[in-house]
Amino acid sequence: MIVDRTKHFVSITLNLISENGINKAKMLSDLELNHNSFVNWRGGKTPNAETVAKIAQYFNVTTDYLLGIEKPAPGERVLSENERQLRKLAESLPEEKTEEAINYLEFLIARDNR
Repeated sequence: MIVDRTKHFVSITLNLISENGINKAKMLSDLELNHNSFVNWRGGKTPNAETVAKIAQYFNVTTDYLLGIEKPAPGERVLSENERQLRKLAESLPEEKTEEAINYLEFLIARDNR
């Protein structure tokens, strides 16, 4: 059963990488994971919970989805790399700067829609 979950995990992760137009090396680098991770996982080594959680957050999916336990909700989509970067920046922004950032983004959108 664990080997099946690991196979699902590798397959689903590779699909997410492809859907997002990146490569394995970029994802591993972004998440500060060992460059041999895929070799290990394909060899049957089970990724630890922290790694599964990091990858799930990176692609905006659940850990259950990554492990092949749950299917994505209808209409649910994976965030693009730019969307993930914006989300990461927004999450690190101090609360008092949030409104300022929202106003600036709205300004950029309005300016481009003229």
